[in-house]
Amino acid sequence: MAEVANVRVHGTTHRVVAEAWAEEKSHLQPLAHRRAYPLVLDHVRRVTRDAYVAYESNRYSVPWTAVGKEVLVRDLGSEIEILRDTQVLAVPLRCPGRYQTITVSAHHAGIPPTGGHSRKARLSLKGTAPDVEVRSLSVYEALLAHEEVA
Repeated sequence: MAEVANVRVHGTTHRVVAEAWAEEKSHLQPLAHRRAYPLVLDHVRRVTRDAYVAYESNRYSVPWTAVGKEVLVRDLGSEIEILRDTQVLAVPLRCPGRYQTITVSAHHAGIPPTGGHSRKARLSLKGTAPDVEVRSLSVYEALLAHEEVA
C-alpha cells in the first residue's frame, strides 16, 4: 500500500492518496464515547409446518399462523427478532449452543391437527401398469447390424 496505492493519484479526487489522508487525519474525531454503528443483518427464513424458524443450527417457535410464510430473522446479539412484514412475531433469547429448540407454548395454542396452513395437495393415483411390448433381442441386433452397414 505504501509503495503503490497511497502514492498514486486517485481517479475520483485527482489527489495523491497519502497527501489527502495526511490533510484529513487532523480533522477526524475520536470514537472513545460513541457507540459502534449497529450492523443488523436480516436473514430470510421460511416458517416450517410445525411453526419453527431455523437460525444458526437452532429452532425458534413463532405463532402457528405464520406457517409456510417467509420471515426475517434479525440478530440483535443476545436476542434474535423474528418479523413478518413489519410485525414482530417473536423475540427469543439467542441459544448459546447449537441444535437446541426454543418453544413458547402460546405460539402453538390453537394449532390445527394438520400442522397449520398446509398448501400441499393430497394426491392419490389409481390405475394399472401400462402395457409394455415384449420384443426379442434379435430385433435390436438387427437394428444394430443395419446401422453398421449404413
